Amino acid sequence: MITRSEAAIPQILAWRALKTLSKHFELGYLYEILAENKIRISQPELKRYIVGTVLPPQLKAVHIIQALRSENVFAQVVQNKLKIDENGVVNVAELAYDEDVLTVAMAEAYLSFFRSVDVVLTAAVNGIPLASLLAWVLDAKLAVARRERESQSIKYLSAQIFQTDPPSIVHIYLPANHIPKNSRVLIADDLLRSGRTLKALLNIVRDADAYTVGVFAIVSLSNAWRSLLSEEVKSRVLLNIQQ
Repeated sequence: MITRSEAAIPQILAWRALKTLSKHFELGYLYEILAENKIRISQPELKRYIVGTVLPPQLKAVHIIQALRSENVFAQVVQNKLKIDENGVVNVAELAYDEDVLTVAMAEAYLSFFRSVDVVLTAAVNGIPLASLLAWVLDAKLAVARRERESQSIKYLSAQIFQTDPPSIVHIYLPANHIPKNSRVLIADDLLRSGRTLKALLNIVRDADAYTVGVFAIVSLSNAWRSLLSEEVKSRVLLNIQQ
Protein backbone atom coordinates (compact mmCIF):
# COMPACT_ATOMS: atom_id res chain seq x y z
CA MET A 1 0.00 0.00 0.00
CA ILE A 2 1.34 3.40 -0.96
CA THR A 3 1.45 6.09 1.71
CA ARG A 4 0.26 9.67 1.23
CA SER A 5 3.83 10.93 1.34
CA GLU A 6 4.88 8.39 -1.30
CA ALA A 7 1.92 9.39 -3.46
CA ALA A 8 3.07 13.01 -3.38
CA ILE A 9 6.46 12.20 -4.93
CA PRO A 10 5.24 11.36 -8.48
CA GLN A 11 2.83 14.29 -8.33
CA ILE A 12 5.68 16.69 -7.64
CA LEU A 13 7.92 14.96 -10.19
CA ALA A 14 5.26 15.16 -12.91
CA TRP A 15 4.85 18.89 -12.28
CA ARG A 16 8.61 19.51 -12.26
CA ALA A 17 9.17 17.37 -15.36
CA LEU A 18 6.42 19.10 -17.33
CA LYS A 19 7.64 22.53 -16.24
CA THR A 20 11.19 21.65 -17.27
CA LEU A 21 10.21 20.11 -20.60
CA SER A 22 8.03 23.12 -21.45
CA LYS A 23 11.28 25.11 -21.65
CA HIS A 24 12.68 22.70 -24.25
CA PHE A 25 9.61 21.68 -26.27
CA GLU A 26 6.43 23.26 -27.57
CA LEU A 27 3.30 22.72 -25.51
CA GLY A 28 1.62 21.05 -28.48
CA TYR A 29 4.39 18.44 -28.69
CA LEU A 30 4.06 17.56 -25.01
CA TYR A 31 0.30 17.30 -25.44
CA GLU A 32 0.79 14.93 -28.40
CA ILE A 33 3.10 12.70 -26.36
CA LEU A 34 0.52 12.36 -23.61
CA ALA A 35 -2.33 11.82 -26.07
CA GLU A 36 -0.40 9.13 -27.96
CA ASN A 37 0.12 7.33 -24.65
CA LYS A 38 -3.64 7.43 -24.00
CA ILE A 39 -3.46 9.92 -21.15
CA ARG A 40 -6.72 11.84 -21.10
CA ILE A 41 -5.84 15.48 -20.60
CA SER A 42 -6.90 18.79 -22.13
CA GLN A 43 -4.44 21.49 -23.12
CA PRO A 44 -5.80 23.89 -20.45
CA GLU A 45 -5.34 21.12 -17.87
CA LEU A 46 -1.80 20.51 -19.11
CA LYS A 47 -1.04 24.21 -18.70
CA ARG A 48 -2.29 24.10 -15.11
CA TYR A 49 -0.02 21.13 -14.41
CA ILE A 50 2.96 22.99 -15.87
CA VAL A 51 2.28 26.12 -13.83
CA GLY A 52 1.67 24.04 -10.72
CA THR A 53 -1.73 25.45 -9.80
CA VAL A 54 -3.03 21.87 -9.91
CA LEU A 55 -1.10 18.64 -9.40
CA PRO A 56 -2.14 15.47 -11.26
CA PRO A 57 -3.51 12.57 -9.20
CA GLN A 58 -0.87 10.06 -8.13
CA LEU A 59 -1.55 7.35 -10.72
CA LYS A 60 -1.99 9.86 -13.53
CA ALA A 61 1.27 11.51 -12.50
CA VAL A 62 3.11 8.19 -12.84
CA HIS A 63 1.57 7.67 -16.29
CA ILE A 64 2.64 11.17 -17.33
CA ILE A 65 6.25 10.52 -16.31
CA GLN A 66 6.22 7.15 -18.08
CA ALA A 67 4.84 8.71 -21.26
CA LEU A 68 7.47 11.45 -21.29
CA ARG A 69 10.23 8.93 -20.73
CA SER A 70 8.99 6.72 -23.58
CA GLU A 71 9.66 9.48 -26.12
CA ASN A 72 13.28 9.94 -24.99
CA VAL A 73 12.75 13.59 -24.09
CA PHE A 74 14.77 13.21 -20.88
CA ALA A 75 17.86 12.43 -22.95
CA GLN A 76 17.12 15.39 -25.20
CA VAL A 77 17.17 17.76 -22.23
CA VAL A 78 20.67 16.54 -21.33
CA GLN A 79 21.71 16.77 -24.99
CA ASN A 80 20.55 20.38 -25.10
CA LYS A 81 22.75 21.20 -22.11
CA LEU A 82 25.78 19.17 -23.17
CA LYS A 83 28.99 20.82 -24.33
CA ILE A 84 32.11 18.97 -25.49
CA ASP A 85 35.22 20.97 -26.36
CA GLU A 86 37.80 20.19 -29.05
CA ASN A 87 39.72 18.00 -26.59
CA GLY A 88 36.68 15.85 -25.84
CA VAL A 89 36.16 17.36 -22.39
CA VAL A 90 32.54 17.37 -21.23
CA ASN A 91 31.09 20.23 -19.19
CA VAL A 92 30.54 17.87 -16.27
CA ALA A 93 30.36 20.55 -13.59
CA GLU A 94 27.61 22.39 -15.44
CA LEU A 95 25.56 19.24 -16.03
CA ALA A 96 25.97 18.04 -12.45
CA TYR A 97 24.43 21.23 -11.06
CA ASP A 98 21.91 21.99 -13.81
CA GLU A 99 18.33 22.18 -12.52
CA ASP A 100 16.75 20.84 -15.72
CA VAL A 101 19.13 17.88 -15.91
CA LEU A 102 18.60 17.01 -12.25
CA THR A 103 14.82 17.22 -12.67
CA VAL A 104 14.69 14.65 -15.47
CA ALA A 105 17.20 12.51 -13.57
CA MET A 106 14.84 12.35 -10.60
CA ALA A 107 11.95 11.35 -12.85
CA GLU A 108 13.97 8.57 -14.50
CA ALA A 109 15.27 7.28 -11.17
CA TYR A 110 11.77 7.17 -9.71
CA LEU A 111 10.52 4.99 -12.56
CA SER A 112 13.57 2.71 -12.42
CA PHE A 113 14.33 2.30 -8.72
CA PHE A 114 11.39 3.32 -6.53
CA ARG A 115 11.06 1.02 -3.50
CA SER A 116 14.16 -0.98 -4.46
CA VAL A 117 16.96 1.11 -2.90
CA ASP A 118 18.08 1.63 0.70
CA VAL A 119 21.23 3.70 0.11
CA VAL A 120 22.37 6.01 -2.68
CA LEU A 121 26.17 6.05 -2.85
CA THR A 122 28.35 8.55 -4.71
CA ALA A 123 31.88 9.94 -4.68
CA ALA A 124 32.55 13.60 -3.90
CA VAL A 125 32.14 16.12 -5.32
CA ASN A 126 30.18 16.44 -8.58
CA GLY A 127 28.01 13.42 -7.87
CA ILE A 128 26.60 14.89 -4.66
CA PRO A 129 23.72 16.98 -6.12
CA LEU A 130 22.48 14.02 -8.18
CA ALA A 131 22.84 11.50 -5.36
CA SER A 132 21.15 13.81 -2.85
CA LEU A 133 18.08 14.27 -5.02
CA LEU A 134 17.88 10.57 -5.90
CA ALA A 135 18.03 9.72 -2.21
CA TRP A 136 15.08 12.05 -1.61
CA VAL A 137 13.04 10.66 -4.50
CA LEU A 138 13.74 7.05 -3.51
CA ASP A 139 13.36 7.66 0.24
CA ALA A 140 16.86 6.27 0.73
CA LYS A 141 19.90 7.12 2.81
CA LEU A 142 22.69 9.19 1.22
CA ALA A 143 26.31 8.01 1.44
CA VAL A 144 29.23 10.07 0.08
CA ALA A 145 32.74 8.65 -0.29
CA ARG A 146 35.41 11.34 0.08
CA ARG A 147 39.14 11.60 -0.52
CA GLU A 148 39.96 12.21 3.12
CA ARG A 149 39.00 10.81 6.49
CA GLU A 150 37.04 13.27 8.60
CA SER A 151 37.96 11.64 11.91
CA GLN A 152 40.59 9.20 13.12
CA SER A 153 38.14 7.70 15.61
CA ILE A 154 35.67 6.46 12.97
CA LYS A 155 35.91 3.12 11.19
CA TYR A 156 36.08 3.63 7.43
CA LEU A 157 35.65 1.57 4.30
CA SER A 158 38.18 2.52 1.65
CA ALA A 159 38.98 1.84 -1.99
CA GLN A 160 41.58 2.89 -4.55
CA ILE A 161 41.05 4.80 -7.78
CA PHE A 162 43.82 4.51 -10.36
CA GLN A 163 44.11 7.78 -12.26
CA THR A 164 46.00 8.19 -15.53
CA ASP A 165 46.45 11.95 -15.91
CA PRO A 166 48.80 12.24 -14.17
CA PRO A 167 49.38 8.60 -13.14
CA SER A 168 48.46 8.30 -9.46
CA ILE A 169 46.47 6.35 -6.91
CA VAL A 170 43.69 8.12 -5.04
CA HIS A 171 41.94 6.65 -2.01
CA ILE A 172 38.31 7.30 -1.15
CA TYR A 173 36.80 6.74 2.28
CA LEU A 174 33.31 6.15 3.62
CA PRO A 175 32.28 5.76 7.28
CA ALA A 176 31.48 2.07 7.64
CA ASN A 177 28.09 2.70 9.26
CA HIS A 178 26.84 4.70 6.27
CA ILE A 179 25.99 1.49 4.39
CA PRO A 180 24.17 -0.99 6.65
CA LYS A 181 24.84 -4.68 6.12
CA ASN A 182 22.62 -6.32 3.46
CA SER A 183 21.31 -2.96 2.26
CA ARG A 184 20.43 -2.36 -1.39
CA VAL A 185 22.71 0.28 -2.88
CA LEU A 186 22.29 2.50 -5.92
CA ILE A 187 25.56 4.03 -7.15
CA ALA A 188 25.06 7.49 -8.63
CA ASP A 189 27.57 9.49 -10.67
CA ASP A 190 27.42 12.43 -13.01
CA LEU A 191 29.75 10.92 -15.63
CA LEU A 192 30.79 7.38 -16.52
CA ARG A 193 33.76 6.79 -18.79
CA SER A 194 36.51 4.37 -17.78
CA GLY A 195 34.71 2.96 -14.76
CA ARG A 196 37.59 3.55 -12.34
CA THR A 197 35.50 5.47 -9.82
CA LEU A 198 32.63 3.05 -10.29
CA LYS A 199 34.92 0.10 -9.55
CA ALA A 200 36.04 1.74 -6.30
CA LEU A 201 32.44 2.34 -5.23
CA LEU A 202 31.50 -1.24 -6.10
CA ASN A 203 34.35 -2.42 -3.88
CA ILE A 204 33.08 -0.28 -1.01
CA VAL A 205 29.60 -1.80 -1.33
CA ARG A 206 31.12 -5.29 -1.35
CA ASP A 207 33.22 -4.56 1.73
CA ALA A 208 30.11 -3.28 3.51
CA ASP A 209 28.44 -6.67 2.93
CA ALA A 210 25.74 -4.89 0.95
CA TYR A 211 24.38 -5.30 -2.57
CA THR A 212 24.68 -3.03 -5.59
CA VAL A 213 21.25 -3.08 -7.22
CA GLY A 214 21.80 -0.30 -9.71
CA VAL A 215 24.02 2.32 -11.30
CA PHE A 216 22.69 5.71 -12.38
CA ALA A 217 24.51 8.40 -14.35
CA ILE A 218 23.75 11.56 -16.26
CA VAL A 219 26.17 10.91 -19.13
CA SER A 220 28.17 7.90 -20.31
CA LEU A 221 31.07 8.39 -22.73
CA SER A 222 31.92 4.71 -23.26
CA ASN A 223 30.76 1.20 -22.48
CA ALA A 224 33.95 0.19 -20.66
CA TRP A 225 32.30 0.45 -17.23
CA ARG A 226 29.50 -1.97 -18.11
CA SER A 227 31.84 -4.97 -17.85
CA LEU A 228 32.16 -4.25 -14.11
CA LEU A 229 28.48 -5.00 -13.49
CA SER A 230 26.89 -8.38 -12.93
CA GLU A 231 23.73 -9.23 -14.86
CA GLU A 232 21.40 -8.50 -11.94
CA VAL A 233 22.63 -4.90 -11.56
CA LYS A 234 20.36 -2.47 -13.37
CA SER A 235 22.00 0.52 -15.09
CA ARG A 236 20.33 3.74 -16.15
CA VAL A 237 22.07 6.53 -18.07
CA LEU A 238 20.23 9.62 -19.28
CA LEU A 239 22.50 10.17 -22.30
CA ASN A 240 24.95 7.74 -23.93
CA ILE A 241 27.69 9.23 -26.11
CA GLN A 242 30.34 7.15 -27.83
CA GLN A 243 33.55 9.13 -28.35
